[in-house]
Amino acid sequence: MVADIKECISNRLIVSLMNSMPDMTMLLTAEGQIISANNSMIDFLGIQCIEHVAGLSFGEALGCSGANDAVAECVSTRSTVTRDIHIRTRDSADLDVSIRTSVLPFEGQDFVVAAMKDISAEKLSYAIERMFFHDILNMAGGVRGLSGLLVDASNDPETAAEYSQDIYNLSDQLIDDIQAHRQLLAIENDRLNANISECDLAELMEAVVSQYRRHEQAYRKTLTLMETPANLKIMTDESILKRVLGNMIKGALKSTPPAGEVKLWAMERHDSVEFIVHSDGTEGDDIRIYMIRLFTENACGGKVDFTSTEIDGTTFKVTLPKHYTGKTSA
Repeated sequence: MVADIKECISNRLIVSLMNSMPDMTMLLTAEGQIISANNSMIDFLGIQCIEHVAGLSFGEALGCSGANDAVAECVSTRSTVTRDIHIRTRDSADLDVSIRTSVLPFEGQDFVVAAMKDISAEKLSYAIERMFFHDILNMAGGVRGLSGLLVDASNDPETAAEYSQDIYNLSDQLIDDIQAHRQLLAIENDRLNANISECDLAELMEAVVSQYRRHEQAYRKTLTLMETPANLKIMTDESILKRVLGNMIKGALKSTPPAGEVKLWAMERHDSVEFIVHSDGTEGDDIRIYMIRLFTENACGGKVDFTSTEIDGTTFKVTLPKHYTGKTSA
């Protein structure tokens, strides 16, 4: 079998066929040993050549037993098997991948072709869509409930006025969430037309904080806007910047316990501005982090830093260039 592996590694036709495949692909023995791989799989594994993993099992190369299970099922049933698995890359990044294995009979022997593609962004997009519709339905239900209370309070002007304001605030939040989702889809599909203008950060941050002090996640919590440097301005897309800060604040409020505090401030650097949100809670909301990164990096040309520990709490830092031209960051 070792001789067969060495022969396949040196076979130029096999190498060319593997490299013609669009996904990360491996050729395995029926026992699951690695024979060959295309360049995209070799790059993913972080190796110089296939000899470094030849003879290992598929699961050993990926660090996931689920990959071996897919190969074994494929061989035993002689059918194509597709499995979604979770793996950790060599640089400690977590990925969701889809593996498709199928039997390849050749000259009296069975081989296995294993193709793999990264579906992390796809799964996150689906999770965001589920969260979006869940939130929209909740807010729409809230508007309907408050509307019923408003009708019942028709003879009590003071109470009716309170319900009217609540309906207005919830409707405003509903519209904002719909617009945010439209912008997110536009960025994911590279269809966002950035509207670059000069923004006064003191005014912008005050407006965002004022909006989120009324948010349901701010109940029994304190949202504090620290002092912003006077006359600090930035060239960027104002609506996207508000979206970024809003998501940072919303995530911090969500992770903050009752009576806790969330702080927002900005710091001027030489050619950039840092926006920082800190809370005492710990956050691990992958969906919100993904959204913040997408808005910041793809629509504002900025960078995102994020730390969260039980001792120090959670700190989000977004760094944006002072004069954004509308080009995406590298």
